[in-house]
Amino acid sequence: MKLTPKTSFFGLLGALALVSIAVIFTLYWSKSQLDNRSQTIDEKRTQVQELDTKTEAAIQLREELEENAELVQVTEDILPDSKSQENIVGELIDLAAGRGLQLATISFAGAQSSSDPETSQTEKVDGLPGVFSLRLSTAIETDYENVLQFLEDLENNKRQFEIQSLSISPNDGDQFSVSLAIVTYIKP
Repeated sequence: MKLTPKTSFFGLLGALALVSIAVIFTLYWSKSQLDNRSQTIDEKRTQVQELDTKTEAAIQLREELEENAELVQVTEDILPDSKSQENIVGELIDLAAGRGLQLATISFAGAQSSSDPETSQTEKVDGLPGVFSLRLSTAIETDYENVLQFLEDLENNKRQFEIQSLSISPNDGDQFSVSLAIVTYIKP
């Protein structure tokens, strides 16, 4: 075959077309590779943001735990580890006797549960894991000053008693009938 300017021209045009097709194919392949890399980078950025968020939350929770560690220790120190209704009754009788009072009745609320005697008649306290409340009621007859002093004694007692309701009705003279609904806490 003889190389003429016309065949050289068409040969060069063919070569140029092949190079153009190769360049277009290479650009298309490069774009798909860049898109894949871009998608991978976006996924990694999302993961990094999630990890940063989780790390910040963990740091905040750790700080809250350190702040509340004293509260947990105080809870464990203050709250008795057993229900011991006898001790509760004994403490109430001692507090009343310290003021010259006699408790008419002491009754515990809640249903008896035979599955765990330490938590029968108790309710879980929301927000304090492992802490249970035990409700009881009692009644006394005395004058108003003794009522106030008895309530103060309950407030200052080591065992935490919380008065849920108080009903005072007058009797003869300066005497009052007082009914108390009390809650105490345990951590069995």
